[in-house]
Amino acid sequence: MFRKIVITVIICICTSNIYALKSDQKKPLQINGNSGYLDNKNGVANLKGNVTIIQGSMKVTAENGTVTQIHSKSRFITLNKGTKQVRFVQDQDDGGKVTALCNKFEYNEETHLATLTGNVLLNKGKDTVTGEILTYDTVTEEYKILSAKNQLSNNTDRVSITLTPKENNGKQSINLN
Repeated sequence: MFRKIVITVIICICTSNIYALKSDQKKPLQINGNSGYLDNKNGVANLKGNVTIIQGSMKVTAENGTVTQIHSKSRFITLNKGTKQVRFVQDQDDGGKVTALCNKFEYNEETHLATLTGNVLLNKGKDTVTGEILTYDTVTEEYKILSAKNQLSNNTDRVSITLTPKENNGKQSINLN
């Protein structure tokens, strides 16, 4: 438990300059796929084949996806890997870019939480974070990374964070490519 808290604190401190473009949240959400099925009564859309979600500079691609309408103003989006991992790319206010790969990507518009699960690899510049579960709060801009075994038990599975040396301006840079 102590290790989880320490890792969370380290990530929050180290990722303090990882900011998505503020303008992205005000852009429309576009969801596309090669084919789809819509159940209007239950508010569920299933998409298959080259599924993309685009909102401003953010782009998420996967082979399959589901969009569920929680209520009239909020959606829950799930994207799953097929033969390729789900890919996430977003521009940052600092001019950088964040990229991530995972097996499953979920986003809840109501709670503003994005959860990446399964073989997560996140990069920004030369900095890298790996683990099994990464949660990102798009409002507070805080990341939390866990290994699956650490979440379920006290096994010794670990997450990995690689940080590059500080740049000349004295700011820590985290690259999550």
